Amino acid sequence: YIPQGKIAGMSVVQIKMITGTVPDKDSLDQLSANPSNKILRADVEDNKVNLYLSEVSNYDMQFSFKVDEVIAVENLNLEQLKYSITMHLKILLQQHIPLKTRPNLDNFLDFQAKEP
Repeated sequence: YIPQGKIAGMSVVQIKMITGTVPDKDSLDQLSANPSNKILRADVEDNKVNLYLSEVSNYDMQFSFKVDEVIAVENLNLEQLKYSITMHLKILLQQHIPLKTRPNLDNFLDFQAKEP
């Protein structure tokens, strides 16, 4: 939890890659090359992308990177994927938010999983 108008220092966002995909290296390099993203570094470890942010505030942040499909995965259940991503992020957020100041995270994350 960050009070309104305050800024937290360096933080790490960890993104687990979907089965059969790997992050596009050039796309990750572009993220850290753009100073407005506040992403100091992006690296990949154990099929997870680690984004090192210079600061975090109450303002929304958006960033994206490309992924490459290395293995075709059939019958990918997008609803299950949506649930998995949501629960993983809720757990990460809850681990770093003090219990007394923790907001209700049930509707905090809203993912729109769409088939291509």
